[in-house]
Amino acid sequence: MTPQTLDSPVVSGAALRSVNFFNGRLLTGDDLRDEQSTLQSRLARLGRAAGEGIAYGLEVQETIGTSTNGKPVVTVAAGLALTRSGQALELAAPVDVALARARPVAGSEPGGLFADCQPFAPGTYTAGAGVYLLTVGPAQQGEGRAQVSGLSNEPAPCNVAASVEAVRFRLIRLALTPAELADKSHLRNRVAYACFGADALAGFVTNPFGTAPSRYGLIDTLREETLGDDEVPLAVVGWAISDGIQFVDLWSVRRRVVHRAAEGGFSPVLSDRRQAEGEAMILQFQAHAQDLRSKNPAKIRAKDRFLHLPPLGVLPLNVSGASGFDVDLFFDGLTATRLAYMPGAKLAELFDESLRYPPIDMGAEAIRRYLVRENAQAAKGAAAPYVVFANGHVRYRASAEFDLAYWNFANYAQCC
Repeated sequence: MTPQTLDSPVVSGAALRSVNFFNGRLLTGDDLRDEQSTLQSRLARLGRAAGEGIAYGLEVQETIGTSTNGKPVVTVAAGLALTRSGQALELAAPVDVALARARPVAGSEPGGLFADCQPFAPGTYTAGAGVYLLTVGPAQQGEGRAQVSGLSNEPAPCNVAASVEAVRFRLIRLALTPAELADKSHLRNRVAYACFGADALAGFVTNPFGTAPSRYGLIDTLREETLGDDEVPLAVVGWAISDGIQFVDLWSVRRRVVHRAAEGGFSPVLSDRRQAEGEAMILQFQAHAQDLRSKNPAKIRAKDRFLHLPPLGVLPLNVSGASGFDVDLFFDGLTATRLAYMPGAKLAELFDESLRYPPIDMGAEAIRRYLVRENAQAAKGAAAPYVVFANGHVRYRASAEFDLAYWNFANYAQCC
């Protein structure tokens, strides 16, 4: 191959081409379409450079009052997202999305319950129950009729006045075994951490000079099978015909806009994706814990509901009649440190540091637990009591600092 000389043009295989306009040139519809296509490709490049994910909005929740067990309906809020292919998807107003077909059609799920559900792995369907990924993608729709000339004033199928951008929603059934579906207590947590794919990154710690995983987690698997680059995951929906929608879990698949990794083999520890997944783990736990508050939370043990815990979490406590968790029962059977006071000034720093840590190994690692001094000092009823827990590897935040100590809120140094 002949080397390219400096200061000479290099035309790559992905080079875009624009129509050269000049006075006297005869323009055709093909020329104008080519120019539109070039402009769209330039915008897509900018979109890919910015990243993929949800910029804001597009939250999903069950439509109370409309949704039923056999005909589930969810509401998707207004918002903006960027696809992996670089397209911007905007929903200007909330929309209710029916997840069930009015009547069965060829190619739908057995029983025709859900629209456009295609499993990516065979032999995993369990009648009357499932976990589904809800996505949003681009669509187009013609609008109006344009005046034409040179067609003998006869009707022409090509005289659509405008092509209107739209979005479409799709469901993808996740391949889960009957045993996994039957374990309803852990189902939501199990699916979430399958999407995070945290275990797949453990090999980097053992051998950082090996081949870094370019794909990991359930969403990457779906990208290879059935999920298109022009689709953005919105939420995971757990459904059973006997109970209806059991949960709508956003943060197992929802991500803020994440730019593509440029860190090469060190992307498992340095990439923007890794940071966003740490945020999602924390937010997914907080949303799950909030939903559990309606199910007698004071009687819930972590092991009964969670197979994995995030690197950091905040639990409302069942103290003085407040609706929350029993701090001793929740961590029963786990290696948890004694409660210690930390100043509120260190809370944001604790969040920031925890984002880079892996999920808590519930079977082996210590879990640090903190009460926040300002919360404990607040007048009764002025603030709901809570406890903060963190991965035991995260730097301890409650060491005694006597120049900053408050009466009855100082701590002895703690090593484990």
